Amino acid sequence: MVSSVITALVGVLCTVISSVATFFLTRRKYNSEVDSQVVKNVKDAFEAYKKVMEETLNSQNEKIQRLQSENTYLKKQFELMQSQLVSIMLKEKLYPHPEELSTNTSKE
Repeated sequence: MVSSVITALVGVLCTVISSVATFFLTRRKYNSEVDSQVVKNVKDAFEAYKKVMEETLNSQNEKIQRLQSENTYLKKQFELMQSQLVSIMLKEKLYPHPEELSTNTSKE
């Protein structure tokens, strides 16, 4: 009878030790899996953010180039209109000719 009690106690003790060891090993594995999933999620979020920033940068660079070329075109158009205006004013005598300006200033 004593031997069966000792056998039962040893069986219970082995079961408890096995359960505690399994709990700690499983917890360690679970924590490791959770940590690796967190790292993966952060990496994925970073990649998504990086992709969005690159697309935004490319879009902004395209807009800047388009605005620069439009600005250059408008400057040329403005210069052309200025020269046409001066030509018309000189033709209609609404604007003194540069030679007349130099003679008028020398008389004074």
